Amino acid sequence: MMNQLAGIKNFQKDPFNFFPNRIKSDVDFKVEQGGFLMNIYDNLKGRTNGLPVAISYIVRRRKYILCVEDNSVTLKEGELPDVPAENSEFIFYRRDSPSEDRTSYTLESSVKSGSYLACSEDGQHVILKPDAKDDRATRFYFEIILVGSEMLFKPDSIKEETPYHILNSHDDFLTAQPEESIATFESDGDAKGERAMFYMNIYREYDSGNGLPVVFSCRVDNKNYLLSAASNSVSLKEGGLPSEIPTKTSEFIFYIIAFSTGQKALRFKSSAAQKFCLAWSVQDPKKTLILNPYHEGVINERMSFFVENQSNI
Repeated sequence: MMNQLAGIKNFQKDPFNFFPNRIKSDVDFKVEQGGFLMNIYDNLKGRTNGLPVAISYIVRRRKYILCVEDNSVTLKEGELPDVPAENSEFIFYRRDSPSEDRTSYTLESSVKSGSYLACSEDGQHVILKPDAKDDRATRFYFEIILVGSEMLFKPDSIKEETPYHILNSHDDFLTAQPEESIATFESDGDAKGERAMFYMNIYREYDSGNGLPVVFSCRVDNKNYLLSAASNSVSLKEGGLPSEIPTKTSEFIFYIIAFSTGQKALRFKSSAAQKFCLAWSVQDPKKTLILNPYHEGVINERMSFFVENQSNI
């Protein structure tokens, strides 16, 4: 199964945003609720000239699938199988639209033959419309954002000078402890305090083939601190952001990399300590941020992190 991260627009070129209980068209599709996974099942035979696809998306780590049920379109929470039945409630056959605009597509239901996904008359909802192959309401436009195993991490979603929570797999949030020159994970501290706010400063001059290069910083009591990985340990060092980093590796540079398709978990790879990533210590009751060896293809929950924008909270 191949995946594409895409924005979906109706025939009026309005972007759709999917929510667990409604669909809207008035919000930028590049935000979390607007980035859809177009899951292509090339292992299914499909109908003539139809590409079998499923449409899913992830919001706050919960996965939803677009399904046809009782002649209506609904969203169901759940996981997509690797090999589904050819006639499944979530399988649609994607075809080029017969219009002159070759970037538009129609999506025919696999369980309701001859019925197509369509835009409602008010332009706000996705519905199922029978015998409407040539109806312009059934034409959809896809803007492919990324293709491949690391597509769920969108570098452009990281905004500098924007505070973020960095969460571990237990929903504990990273907290700066400059008095001890460390950072720890807490579950019952002040989530809105300045110690829990971290900034990701992008250094694009670094080779981005390893991921998005960033410097993590925080501000506590009017002092600026940088996250450092040196001598196989992690610490907070007081100081301002460097205007440039001319060396090939740096104790301050970390590469943000998505773990795998279907996951929003990120890992932070050190540029200075090769094959080491940020992790949290299970032996330490403070859950201190440390460096841990990373083995390709192995997902270690202690290296799994999530970032949440705090600018509007």
